[in-house]
Amino acid sequence: MSVSASQKHKNDIILSTCIIYVKNSVGEKVPLRVLADSGSQVSLLRSRTANFLNLRKLKTDMSVSGLGGSNVTIKSKVKGVISNGSGSYKRVMDFHVVPKITNMIPVNSFDISHIVFPRNVHLADPTFNVSNSIDALLSADIFFDILKDGKYKFGNGNDLTKY
Repeated sequence: MSVSASQKHKNDIILSTCIIYVKNSVGEKVPLRVLADSGSQVSLLRSRTANFLNLRKLKTDMSVSGLGGSNVTIKSKVKGVISNGSGSYKRVMDFHVVPKITNMIPVNSFDISHIVFPRNVHLADPTFNVSNSIDALLSADIFFDILKDGKYKFGNGNDLTKY
């Protein structure tokens, strides 16, 4: 199931994407671009990504509902070890395998060269502004586990400031 909006709005919303690392079947850390979703109850992994990682698929039978009550039946899941780039965060988790998670995020790429990021801010996805595919969706339990303290907002001009 895939839901996305492609209408151009005055105030587009930037969704919370990040780069995580997942160990493949031989123990190598592979970077994945993921969407962190505070409203999802299960974590998802694209079939193509699961095949690339060569993780052992386990049988499952679960129905996931989405927009308008549409249902998708999920028949397999994989167990994965995820981590951040530095390795300071690590977790074993289940991903339910689906053919597709969403369309490209963001829908359209946009320029960020005019934005001034504080030196101490390390973006979870340095290419958040480039339209690209999503390999996995992280559920609410992971979302709040990886969320860093503090919020940043655009102040006057193009400065990103903590509040």
